[in-house]
Amino acid sequence: GGSSCEIAKAMCPDQCSGHGAYNTETSSCACDQNWTGPDCSLEKCAMACGSHGVCYGGVCRCEDGWTGSACDQKTCHPLCNKNGVCKDGKCECDQGWTGEHCNIAHNPDTRVKEGCPGLCNNNGRCTLESSGWHCICQPGWRGDGCHVAMEMLCN
Repeated sequence: GGSSCEIAKAMCPDQCSGHGAYNTETSSCACDQNWTGPDCSLEKCAMACGSHGVCYGGVCRCEDGWTGSACDQKTCHPLCNKNGVCKDGKCECDQGWTGEHCNIAHNPDTRVKEGCPGLCNNNGRCTLESSGWHCICQPGWRGDGCHVAMEMLCN
């Protein structure tokens, strides 16, 4: 293209990227239904990406903390999905689980028995962290299963 062939043909807008028709009167592209941009090279998204995402290549790319086809759903901590369901950024726990990320056993059951030694022997709370199951012992107790009584100072 150009008077001296200085413009590569692929750069000329009259190609409209194969997704539109070039209008010589307006020197612009009239894009096909699902395409946009001055040269019709940007694929439109099926739905608006909302205020928390941008359309790129026909797909919504969501900001951190947002998900969904229209980037309209808040995300939860990854631990939520193990024992709960994420609903609008809040983790709703399955029965028997509690905590912000549903990683604390409320009523120990068989799943916990496999993870916490001796169910923490009623001397601690069984919890699931990214490193796995472990007991958080009450004051005066220690050990993997909160089974060792600590010596207390007497007056």
